[in-house]
Amino acid sequence: MTASGVEGARVAGASGRGSSRQLRRTDTEMSVVPRSCCGWACLVGILTSACGSAEPRYHVTERPLACGDGLVLCVAIDPRDAQGVWWWEPGASGCDSYSTGPGVFPGDQASVSVPQPDGQISVSFRLPIHATSEPYHRELRLLVHGDSIRVAGDDASTRLQRRSNLILAEEPKRGSR
Repeated sequence: MTASGVEGARVAGASGRGSSRQLRRTDTEMSVVPRSCCGWACLVGILTSACGSAEPRYHVTERPLACGDGLVLCVAIDPRDAQGVWWWEPGASGCDSYSTGPGVFPGDQASVSVPQPDGQISVSFRLPIHATSEPYHRELRLLVHGDSIRVAGDDASTRLQRRSNLILAEEPKRGSR
């Protein structure tokens, strides 16, 4: 049977008769399509259990971090990505929203270390700043341990929450109306 003659062909079972599955040809691939509701339910169940068991990807600050000189930022980290750092200025509802944008910003020259034996992860990135002379950025160094994060050299920390995505609402800063 030629590839062009595959449309609608039945898959031969052990007895040589057609089964309850049907081959369908798409432009670039051939797939096996279950023809019964039970087959679809099993497929959905398998995909849901395989995809749904993963933990949310991002570790996000619950509250803004005080980074010195009045600068407060929200930060997201993907510990599985060596450059996985994003930042934004909080909106009226805190780190669940942003007042800068559009969206969140990737950290410039970001670095996320592999966890140390004690579980600590070192994070660094450059934050662009409005300055009349160099440097036009600020180096930020953060330390993650368990479910908390802090600015290196500071004892104050904030908790991290897990998120599956970084899609946040845009809101003005508190008191900026």
